[in-house]
Amino acid sequence: MKKHFFSLVLILFLFCNLGLYSQSWLPVLLDERGDTIQYSWPPPDTSYSHHELIIKFRKTALNLEKLCYDYIYIPDPKTEKSKDKILSLIITDSLISYLMNQRFELDSLLTDFAFVNVIKSFGGNYLKRMTWANPCVDTLSITRLGNLIKCDDYLWMLLEFENDTNVINAALALSIYFQNYLDGASLNYYYNSASFPNDTCYTDNQVSLKADLTGVEQYGIFKQGDMI
Repeated sequence: MKKHFFSLVLILFLFCNLGLYSQSWLPVLLDERGDTIQYSWPPPDTSYSHHELIIKFRKTALNLEKLCYDYIYIPDPKTEKSKDKILSLIITDSLISYLMNQRFELDSLLTDFAFVNVIKSFGGNYLKRMTWANPCVDTLSITRLGNLIKCDDYLWMLLEFENDTNVINAALALSIYFQNYLDGASLNYYYNSASFPNDTCYTDNQVSLKADLTGVEQYGIFKQGDMI
């Protein structure tokens, strides 16, 4: 185990010193129309939090039962006599506040000890929820176009750092070398409330992103992991 861990640390050390900021390897990003999205790397220091990363984990990387909690269910009177009874979900503001402020120890929530040590070597300290999705009961979600899709919003977590580790290096190393544990790691960018997404489905009067299912009420609701 120790040999494996130190090998990983060595790989990360070499990676962090072999031109992470080179532009040549950067991917080409395309929008839904196939047009190239222009961006600069690394981003300006003032555009992101230096103490956080947004990570989408794979299911096998997390002890999902630790993210589960109890709902209050109330039968829907309109379907009470139907064979397929629909239950209404009741989630209180106090429960939402509690869930969104939970901080999970890495050793408790992550399944692989070696992976935990790698994150800690970067200064990673705690994980927090990004939505109140419940892995024990939330199986489906609805897109803005009305399509049913599998719900995996609970796999999105906010990783907090306890020091001034370069989060850009951490995001790149985790995304490239640990794809068996996560889909990707991203900087937690600050949003500009006056900006609009490059999205043809977005309208000027759009205010909701299916808040009743994901807990994210509108674009840019999170800044440094806190609801504002």
